Amino acid sequence: MKKKITLITILFFLVSLLIPMMATADIQYGSRTLNQTSSGSDVAQLQQYLFDLSYLSHTPTSFYSASTRNAVRDFQRDHDLRPNNGFANIQTQVAVQQQWLLHSGSAPSIPVPEEPQPVPQPEPEPQPEPTPEPAPTPQPTPSSERKILGYYTVDYPGDKVSYNSLANYGDHFNAMSTFSYRVDGNGNLHGTAPTDGLTLAKSKGIETYALIHNYVYPTGFDIDIASNLLSRPSARQNLINQLKQILPAHGYAGVNVDLEYIRATERPNYTQFIKELKEELGPLGYTVIVSVTGKTFDDRTSPWGGVFDFPALGEHADYVQIMTYDEHWFGGTPGPVASIGYVERALNYALSTIPKEKILLGIAAYGYDWYGSNTKVVNYHSVPKLLDQYNITPSWDDKAKSPYFFYTDERGLRHEVWYENPRSMAYKLELVNKHDLGGIGIWRLGFEDQSFWDEVDKFMK
Repeated sequence: MKKKITLITILFFLVSLLIPMMATADIQYGSRTLNQTSSGSDVAQLQQYLFDLSYLSHTPTSFYSASTRNAVRDFQRDHDLRPNNGFANIQTQVAVQQQWLLHSGSAPSIPVPEEPQPVPQPEPEPQPEPTPEPAPTPQPTPSSERKILGYYTVDYPGDKVSYNSLANYGDHFNAMSTFSYRVDGNGNLHGTAPTDGLTLAKSKGIETYALIHNYVYPTGFDIDIASNLLSRPSARQNLINQLKQILPAHGYAGVNVDLEYIRATERPNYTQFIKELKEELGPLGYTVIVSVTGKTFDDRTSPWGGVFDFPALGEHADYVQIMTYDEHWFGGTPGPVASIGYVERALNYALSTIPKEKILLGIAAYGYDWYGSNTKVVNYHSVPKLLDQYNITPSWDDKAKSPYFFYTDERGLRHEVWYENPRSMAYKLELVNKHDLGGIGIWRLGFEDQSFWDEVDKFMK
């Protein structure tokens, strides 16, 4: 009898050891719906994503706790996912992972600007804002036909962030480019039009543009795709022929070319492509917009700016959207996303080479949070949450005309955050009026809130 009891005790002990091992078993992420009975490595992965995205306040435990459910519910609410019940179905898990890929340090890096300027180093701890010069006072808009272009994205199936922005703020802008079509090296287009967004935009009288790009998730902009496309006339023509079908099928007013990370040796071919695009689409009534890296001189070597021949693009394209943001970027050193000095230098070079009425000044609705070796995106929605969560008073860099702050998270990691707000944006919008530019290009719809559009309205209407 004693031996039997001893055997039972041993078996019970072994089972008790196996239970936690089973609970934390290696389970493939996205292979099942997660709820409050779930545990394992996929739960831990979800928790890590949510923690990095600032939805979860504690590090992974591998158990689907009440706090995890609340974090999932908040994410579902912010991204208009249904059902919004706090349980992580496969669609929700894919959405969380996609957001993490876009907003974390694993996203592709953006290069150092051609003429980096020193930025004043902030104090070790944030201080209350001093009393700097007041923000610019809006002046009457010289041009009544300014293009206010918003970029519309769908990062994963069911993503409604840009759609909700369009629904809520569509009366504040008059043009929209949909980040919808990836091109391959043969000139074939991959992707689908966001028909719900296009229908809503049409009902609001907003012009829409099909954006074509060479961004391959999750690795980033593909330099070989760009070279294979641009270097072959047959591939370029194939792309133009497909655009001739897609544009009328979805009621687009034109095309927005956003090819990035291109070998500088493709410069003549890129210019020729834009020329061919305008020659074939222009007579059909379509507009051609090109998005280019902001640069301060005629760089001819960088894979980010060297391919763009500003004078030639100003001649052939209807609009040139200057991406005057990412002065500091993923993987680089912390600093302003778009200091006023950098924006002014980039704009001055553009004005020396491109007709002012064709220039759309890039406006960022986001910032970056640098911590350890990682970086993530912050925006008009997440910054107030961080300020409230960590009881922070932001600081102001009066030379860069940019807000920033520091905080230490629950893991003891020190964060440095530089971002854009209505005050910093006012200085950029003042340049649009000062130089009577063609308009602005906003990256991206869904990152902003009402305060963003209130500031745009002051300067642009």
